[in-house]
Order: sequence, then structure tokens, then C-alpha cells
Amino acid sequence: METSLLFLALGSFFISFVLCVGIIISSRRFGVFIDSGTSHKPQRFHTQATPRAGGIGIFSAFALLILYAYFTQISLGINTQTLIILLGSGIIFASGLIEDFSGNLSPKVRLIMQCVAAFGVCAWLDVYLKDLSLGFILPYLIGLFFTTFALVGVSNAINIIDGFNGLASGVCLLILSGILYVAYDVKDMEIFYCALVLFFGILGFFVCNFPLGKIFLGDGGAYFLGFILGMLLVLLTQRHTESVSAFFGLSIMIYPVWEVVFSIWRKRFKRKMSATKPDKVHLHMLVFKRITHSNKNTSLILLFCNVPFVILSVCFYQHTWLLLAFCGIFALLYGYFYARLIRFGM
Repeated sequence: METSLLFLALGSFFISFVLCVGIIISSRRFGVFIDSGTSHKPQRFHTQATPRAGGIGIFSAFALLILYAYFTQISLGINTQTLIILLGSGIIFASGLIEDFSGNLSPKVRLIMQCVAAFGVCAWLDVYLKDLSLGFILPYLIGLFFTTFALVGVSNAINIIDGFNGLASGVCLLILSGILYVAYDVKDMEIFYCALVLFFGILGFFVCNFPLGKIFLGDGGAYFLGFILGMLLVLLTQRHTESVSAFFGLSIMIYPVWEVVFSIWRKRFKRKMSATKPDKVHLHMLVFKRITHSNKNTSLILLFCNVPFVILSVCFYQHTWLLLAFCGIFALLYGYFYARLIRFGM
């Protein structure tokens, strides 16, 4: 078992790292997957043309090793359910990769692809958020639609925070660390090994992305990571309702989730604009403009601020009301510092 564990970890890192390096080299030579350093995108904070296809490395590492574990039957808990999740994640990954490659896939089409994939996986597997640890069970259809909404929201949340080198991937590594601990603690080996493969796949990309930003995650990578993280948390909380609170998922992912919720509120009700239209005032952008003026330091500050909430979520993963309190505290702190950055420039 230890040998298989080491093989999965190192194999995932190696595949992801080699593919990312290959993409960096081939992008320079053939000009594919390039994000221009002179574009007028509001989210752009780089000055060099950079490939935005790091998700290919992560997705490939995850897919290949999950398929290897399944077909070789090395007793890691990987089963048909995992393959169905992999299929759904592939559709969601494609919705972003097409945009990374061509830049002309409309937000509406991407959203439809993501909704169909998320709903299909949940319905096929009969896995959805039904027990919210609040003393009642959601009806089947309401649970399915709510879970689809949550998974698509999380997919887009990771994409929204993907603004600086190592930020989105670093947040995912922190979240996966928590999932690994809790999955091991409740002895759910399928989730543990999936999280392990994903962790080292992200790490293979991370060393190419942080701090120098030689390659970016891209929409495909961000959507894929958000969906897989969300799906692992749905499985973890719904399989172990007696030991893991449903709000563990929200608490450990509170930064990206609150960023997307706050962004929708800010755009729709404060700025009277479309919620899908990008702007220049996400928290990570304000930290860069007002405080650090440094790409890597912006990521480090936000990752450092996120660590306590990940640790608290893991320490109290059974306690619903404490987890809700952590989410509330995060929202209050976020609002306070956001207001300071907007109004006074610190």
C-alpha cells in the first residue's frame, strides 16, 4: 500500500510538472494558449506573454493515475463512481480549455456545459447535498439542483481568485490538505487517494507557476479544480453525516466561495453591472494595488490569511455551529478590510 501511495504521489507530480514544462516550451515556439502581456483585460497583472494551460498538466496527471488505479485494481478504493466523476470533470475542464485555446466561448455556453456536467454526475451517482447538518433532509430534486448550483459556483469561485501567481493553486493545496486529513480520519480511502493524486498534480504545476509565473492555470484548470474540490467535499460530508458536518465544505472553502458571493452582490447591486462581467476590484487586486505592488507577495498574504480558517475547519470538522461561526467571522473580516482598501487605500 505504501508503495502504491508513493507511486501515485510522485507519478502525479512528475506527469503534471513535465507537461507544464512542455507547454511552456511549445507555447513559446508555436504561440498556442498564450495570454498576452499587453491585453486590456481588467484581471491582467503580468507583462509577459504567458501560456494559460497549466490545467492540462493537472487534469492529465489526475485522469491518468485514477485510470491506472482503477484498471490495475491496486486496492485504493478507486471505483466506477470515481470514473463517472472524472467524466463529468472532463466536460467542465473542456468548457474552460476551449476558452483558453480560442478565447471565443461565451460565458453562457460555459455555464450550460458546467451545469449539465454537474447535474449529470450528481443524478447518475445519486450523490447530492441532502443532509445539511441542520436537522432536516432536502427533497431529491431540490437537493440535486442545489448541489449543481454549489458545484458550478465553486468551479467559478476558483477561477475568480486565479489572479496572481500561486494564489488559486495555493488555496487548492490548503483545502486539499484539510480534505486529506479528514478523509483519512474517517477512513474514506477513495476520497483520500483522489485528494492525494490531485494534491501532487497541483504541486507539479505550482512550482512552474510560483513565484515567476511561467505558466498560468487557465480557465480549464480553475474550473476543473473547483469542481473536483466541491465533489470531494460533497462525497465526504454526505457519506459521513454522523462524523463530518455539511458545513465543513463551506468553512474550508470560505475564501473562494465568499469572493464569488461578494462579487455578485457588488456587481449587481452596488455597481449595477452584469455579474459575469470582469472588473478591477476583487480583494486580491486591491491588496496588490494598495499594499504589496508585488505579484508573489499578494498571493503569500492571502494564503497566509486563509491558513487559520483551514486549520480551524479541520480541527472542528464535526461541529456545525462552530463552522458557521468561522464563516461569519471570515465574512466580517473580509468586509472590514475590503472597505478599508476601497475607501482609504490603507
